[in-house]
Amino acid sequence: MLLACWPKQQAPLLVAIKFDEGRGARVKDAVSGRDYLIAHRFLAARYKPVSDPYWRENCIAGQCLKFDGYSNAVELAPLAIPASGVMTLSMWVAPQAYEWGDGGLPSGLIGQYQAAEHQGFVLGIGRHGEWLVQFGDGVETHTVTAGQRLPVDTWSHVAVRVDKPAQLLIFYRNGEPVATHKLPALAQFQLPAVPLLLGRHPASLLHLGHFHLHSFNGLMDELAVFDGSLSTNEHQALYTRGLVDGQLPALALADTTIARSAFDGDKHRPQYHLMPDAHWMNEPHGPFYYKGKYHITFQKNPHGPFWHQIHWGHLVSDDMVHWQEVEMALRPEAGELAPDGIWSGSATLDADGNPVLFFTAGNDQMFPTQRMALARPKDLTDPLLRKWVAHPEALITQQRDWGLFGQFRDPFVFWDKTAQQWYQLVTSGIPDGSGTALVFSSTDLLGWNYLGPLFSTDIKAYPQVGPVWELPVLLPLGTGRDGRPRHWFGINSHGAGAVVEVYYWIGVWDASTGRFSPDHPEPRLMDIGDRKFTGPSGMVDPVTGRSILFTIAQGETTRQQEAESGWAHNGGLPLSLWLGEDDQLRFAPIAELSSLRGEALVDAANISGAQAQALLAPVKGDLLELELVLDSAQLVGSTGAGSLALELRKNPRASELTRLSLQPADGASRWRLALDRTRTSLDPDVLSYGVQGGELALDDEIRLRVFLDRSMLEVYVNDRIGLTSRVFPATLDALGLGLELPPAAVVKRLRVWPMSAAQGATVPAAPAAFEYSDTTWQSALPNHDFSQCNLTGWQAQGAAFTAAQVVADQRELNPSGRIPGGCHLLGSLAGGDATGELRSAPFVLGGNGQVNFLIGGGMDMDNLYVALVDLETGRELMRVTGTEAAALPAGTNHSLRRVYWDLKGALGKSLYFHIRDQAKGPRAYLNVDDFHIPVQSTLITETSL
Repeated sequence: MLLACWPKQQAPLLVAIKFDEGRGARVKDAVSGRDYLIAHRFLAARYKPVSDPYWRENCIAGQCLKFDGYSNAVELAPLAIPASGVMTLSMWVAPQAYEWGDGGLPSGLIGQYQAAEHQGFVLGIGRHGEWLVQFGDGVETHTVTAGQRLPVDTWSHVAVRVDKPAQLLIFYRNGEPVATHKLPALAQFQLPAVPLLLGRHPASLLHLGHFHLHSFNGLMDELAVFDGSLSTNEHQALYTRGLVDGQLPALALADTTIARSAFDGDKHRPQYHLMPDAHWMNEPHGPFYYKGKYHITFQKNPHGPFWHQIHWGHLVSDDMVHWQEVEMALRPEAGELAPDGIWSGSATLDADGNPVLFFTAGNDQMFPTQRMALARPKDLTDPLLRKWVAHPEALITQQRDWGLFGQFRDPFVFWDKTAQQWYQLVTSGIPDGSGTALVFSSTDLLGWNYLGPLFSTDIKAYPQVGPVWELPVLLPLGTGRDGRPRHWFGINSHGAGAVVEVYYWIGVWDASTGRFSPDHPEPRLMDIGDRKFTGPSGMVDPVTGRSILFTIAQGETTRQQEAESGWAHNGGLPLSLWLGEDDQLRFAPIAELSSLRGEALVDAANISGAQAQALLAPVKGDLLELELVLDSAQLVGSTGAGSLALELRKNPRASELTRLSLQPADGASRWRLALDRTRTSLDPDVLSYGVQGGELALDDEIRLRVFLDRSMLEVYVNDRIGLTSRVFPATLDALGLGLELPPAAVVKRLRVWPMSAAQGATVPAAPAAFEYSDTTWQSALPNHDFSQCNLTGWQAQGAAFTAAQVVADQRELNPSGRIPGGCHLLGSLAGGDATGELRSAPFVLGGNGQVNFLIGGGMDMDNLYVALVDLETGRELMRVTGTEAAALPAGTNHSLRRVYWDLKGALGKSLYFHIRDQAKGPRAYLNVDDFHIPVQSTLITETSL
């Protein structure tokens, strides 16, 4: 029936996939009738409910599939070369973005290829969109291009005839031949006996142990492989059947991207902080206001939740709270200007009041590799300014005597109305000194005059600021007590010895000289959350005159957590900056955030500490704003671990909670704000642990503001200091609040509001595929986490696994930097040539049947693996190997990752773990730790079997 939907062709079909399922996680090959699984990150989601791959409706015929760029792929049965020696590949594709092309490999569309043997083929999309075929002749792999680039966000019909007898590769696009190549090497072309892979290159590199590079990012529809060649008319027929009234179906942003709703129910993803719909972001930059809309751009990887392939994403808002992601503003493009990345920058308005983006243009073939460039809107009548066009030439190239040569990026551009010209601050440093910002001036935004360094500091006295100052920002604060205007100058420290934070100085900006004179020599912190508050950018809001600061809130997540979440990082709350009456900095989240408040859960004034505790006790939530006001005199001299302590994200059993405390540090003059995360999460792999905080000076009145947004936590005290942090409770009921105060203390004001999502409906966190409870991280298996620092409870044979490999060092191999039991088993210490076997004690599987453990090391599913074995039958139920592939440098992916197995079907069975190392070579080892097994009863003894 499905085959009848294809146009009549003389060549028989070998494979035909229409992608018309529209739901579920399988696609059908209409030729064989077989269903095939779509690999998808959320089929076994850890932090949100299970969900299907990304099906779309605006397609060529029926439905189609959106590939996410890092996790989606489909393995089909292997093809054989037809008897004629000719086959034709045909499909519709609409790329969303192009990959970097690591290792010279394209993003795979369809391929059956074995790299080690140089056999097979791959049809894919190379860097900057050039589409191509790679094929092997048994000796080497050849790359042949179509000589053109596929457009993004637009359907293209692509076809390739592979003609082995004639030694021809012929490329067709939209029904027309575009390139023909005579290739004698095709005479040796063979297909290896490996799966036919859709959406990923068969030799894909596993980046950081979790992200499949060389994966397709975009839409795919109507895929076919024909036995033989097609005529010109048949190619045109395949193309024209996809047209509607003679035109290709127009694609909207929602068709090619992943919707924010794909993450509904995620227990950690923030709901009201600035962030893109999906994947990875870093620092927001380039904020501006134009015709009633606020705009901000940000560092974006459209291919997944990891740092790579830097584009500029673009968000638009009416109020700096409710943000809508629109089309990407800038992409790396072929050519001399910015082929290798669109790095940080800023925005300003030109002489006509129209917006201009300034960005760092990356070209790795030059040195310095980064230059200053600009872009303008393509259509000023578009209220969302969705399309931007880069000026064809770089504006500024660093000269050798300008700062620290090779450190030149992050332009911050602003208009000075007194001087009637624009100024540009650029990241750099003073040779053998501290960082600095280099200053340039211009009257037309195209020609720039170098004025010298803005200012520098004594790096020996203040080594934490580092030798390079990234992301310089200069914002007005108001007039000081001496009558002179003051500015806030902030930087992100970078380089050897730097403690990566946002440091600032308050001082006087002199437009006539391009110099800044700080009021204080020491760099100051706005935030004491230990490097979570970084990546500053800013603007003066023309509507209110406020200076607004944007930042990135670092995710504090492992690479595995990012891969399994599908998103990474978010912006901090926008902050309003001003000068206090004492000439010191004041700042607070913008007032517009109050639009997210629901009806107050608590609103009380002048109550006792005991009354405040009672009011907070029934409050539950992971999207909250809290305000607490009291006199500091109420706390001085009180007893206890903290004079004031607020418990957040507390579950009913108190097995998870985060404790925020404020207590006198030095009489009444200095206080210590501390966030204790030692009980924040039962998950042993999270990075959010330990105690953050620092000392501060307070007024007579303490005003504490707390913003809780799932994993995101921001604390502000008296508009003077902030603490940005992350909390990742494992249990869904970690929603409670608690308060510790002297019972006689008087609380002047206590208010708590529920907060709503900034985009769409507020969706509560929901259960994921793997259940998290207080028992998830327990195990009755003896020495399950090697806490005895030996192999007690395990049976070993050979040299690969011995007590000498159970060690307490190399903590960095564990995702969290911690070793759950104090020791872990590192087969890597025995070397790659040691072989052996390791077997756990047998057990009866109980509980929820969900098993998890840590594994790292070489990739060899036949000789190097951890397996779970049925004790009675000897049958393997599950098997997994490491992720360190031969194509990567040794040691690249040997850190541990957690594996989850759902074995509800094996409940009540007697099982054991079998760890096998019969491989040899530089990557032939396994590292393991922390086996969690829900056990039904006491462990079986060998004599009772």
